[in-house]
Amino acid sequence: MKILTDNEKAKLGKLLSEIKDMSLEMILREVIFSDESIDEAIKIYRPETTINGIIIDERSKTVYRDGIEVKLTPKELKLLSLLMSERGKVFSKTDILWLAYGIDWDCGTNTVEVYISFLRNKIDKGFTTPMILTKQGYGYYIN
Repeated sequence: MKILTDNEKAKLGKLLSEIKDMSLEMILREVIFSDESIDEAIKIYRPETTINGIIIDERSKTVYRDGIEVKLTPKELKLLSLLMSERGKVFSKTDILWLAYGIDWDCGTNTVEVYISFLRNKIDKGFTTPMILTKQGYGYYIN
């Protein structure tokens, strides 16, 4: 897989902010600086987040666990995306409320616990290894 340099990343960011209706091929033609062909680059490009058998396809908003599709609500998907954004990072309830849902105070409810429970029932139920973990007194993470 090709890893973009800082200059390539900056150029891609500028391009994406300036031109919204470009095709993937057009974008890749602008940012690829190696000898790789465009076809190879398109095969490499995947708008997915993957950790230990959990895949989030950002384009289709589809989630898979070990190849099995998992149906999530938009709020559950936001929570899972946040937890997967930084593998191993422990997110506090306040972090989750702000980063996933835009709530900037601990509203004193069990909203986070409820959504973590929903997510665990869908992501972990039926599998031997739990993915959504708790660090007592600190928050939640995916390892």
